[in-house]
Amino acid sequence: METAVAYIRVSSQKQVDDGSSLDTQEKQVKTYAENQGYCLVRIFREEGQSAKTDQRPILQEMLRFCADTTPPPTVVIIPKIDRLARNVSDYTGLRVRLSKLKVRLESIGEKIEDTPVGRFTETILASVAQFDNEIRSERSRGGMVEAVSQGRWVWPAPFGYRNVRVNGKGNIEPHPEQAPFVKEAFEQLAFGHQSAPIIWRRMQAAGMPLSRTRFYSMIENPMYLGKIVSFGGTFDSAPPFVPLVTENIAVLARRALRPSNNPQQYQVEREDFPIRGTALCECGKLLTGYWARSKSGNRYAYYRCMACPRTNYPKHKVEELFDQFLNGYQLIDSEWDAINAELCRTHDRVTEEAQMLSERDLSRKAELDELAGSIAIKNASGVIPDDIARVQLGRITEELAEISTRLAKKSEIWDSSELVAFAREFLETIGARWKAFSLEFKKDLMRFMFPQGVLFDPETGFRTPGKSLLERVRTNIEASTLNVVDRGVEFSNTVTHEFGALQEIVKQYQADLTQTGRSGSSRQSPRPQLPIESTANEHLSSPEHRFASHSPGRRSLVRSGSGRMKASRIGSLAEPTRRSSHGGAGDIEIL
Repeated sequence: METAVAYIRVSSQKQVDDGSSLDTQEKQVKTYAENQGYCLVRIFREEGQSAKTDQRPILQEMLRFCADTTPPPTVVIIPKIDRLARNVSDYTGLRVRLSKLKVRLESIGEKIEDTPVGRFTETILASVAQFDNEIRSERSRGGMVEAVSQGRWVWPAPFGYRNVRVNGKGNIEPHPEQAPFVKEAFEQLAFGHQSAPIIWRRMQAAGMPLSRTRFYSMIENPMYLGKIVSFGGTFDSAPPFVPLVTENIAVLARRALRPSNNPQQYQVEREDFPIRGTALCECGKLLTGYWARSKSGNRYAYYRCMACPRTNYPKHKVEELFDQFLNGYQLIDSEWDAINAELCRTHDRVTEEAQMLSERDLSRKAELDELAGSIAIKNASGVIPDDIARVQLGRITEELAEISTRLAKKSEIWDSSELVAFAREFLETIGARWKAFSLEFKKDLMRFMFPQGVLFDPETGFRTPGKSLLERVRTNIEASTLNVVDRGVEFSNTVTHEFGALQEIVKQYQADLTQTGRSGSSRQSPRPQLPIESTANEHLSSPEHRFASHSPGRRSLVRSGSGRMKASRIGSLAEPTRRSSHGGAGDIEIL
């Protein structure tokens, strides 16, 4: 008795899930083998694979089986030629490989004879399979072009979206869990609050299935602006496919990923000049620091602007003015009162709404429990058939599970009053504690609090050019006070985001605060040590600010306590790493 193997295939996942096509093909090959008197030793099932290529895992496994089995099977049975291949060259190659192994190929749907006419007919049938596949592809492409021109996304949904069907037509909509992370990532990059690696790592920690490569591709992808670039054109999206970011945000985020057009200068940060990289000259350029040596050998420290002539400021004078600036960098009592009042009002309203929703869910849960019991009784008495009862009880079980999940999430309402108290205490004492902070702590604080730097005027001291921490908070206080629309939740989220990010930075440098509290070397009377336990929700907007990018420009190397060099973005001023000049005033070393 001749031995045989069979190869069956379906191309779509829907056919795999349905199982009817594969089961039908399997019955056909079994019946055919029995009628022909073959011993069918194995059936190879290819599930969800297209015949456009011969590099299919199960097909290759069948070929290896025929080559490695001794003796090899005599016959390979296929339901139709197009199950094996839809390309003439692939089919011919597979036919030749089987012939070399002395294995015949038999098709149930087409009669293949080993004669000139049979081989000619076989080639024609393979060509017909390829022709049919190409016609289908052309029609499919035409349908896709039409759908895209209507603003519909016809491919698998990218990260941040999910596939849906609206009126029987496929499209995508924002994913309720992933879309907020996408928006947050674009905004954090655009405004310089975090660097790309830190954002990606926090998304990974939050359980977002996004590789590093896909993250960078996401920032560059125009589809998040509601633009479909395909088939030689650009098409606007149509609801429910809506953009997740604005064009301005996307442009700024992409710019943050790309290296600066200016050559980058690598420098060593030193404790001697802690506010270098944050202090700005009146011309807008960053101040640098240097030591000057007189002819007598004495060394003097200065800050200076490399773009402006004769701008040398004694280091002690500049840093004294910066300390005064920090001591005055505070919200007034009425502003703190406004923050607490708004947060308290929002907390009470959210708690009340959560209580109402919980009561509604509990009421619905009781209704579903009663309904499930009624269905079970009617099913037992024969009023409701088993299949209908099974479907109805399954739906009730799913809804009950959703209600239980919502009730678990509403079990605790977070209060942000402790976070506000922490921020107030820290900001009111930052000037007194500043000198005792480590260089890294100072740098991280300045990047977060003053992302656009601080302007220095030798007469009036320092001021912020905009977008500083307190200015961001004040803007929300004013909007909350003047806007007739209730912005309580938005205000609460913004304050939580800003103060929570500040707390994340402080948490990283607990030793600095502890040392400051013990030394008692501050100019003001010692305050109690700040509470640094985390009270803010872990979220993408509570960043790992250490060495994060806050403004485009030159990269700098920060020397940590261990002597290891760490990179961080510190500004836009292009200046030499080290320069020495020999003049009448002595040697000058720019650091």
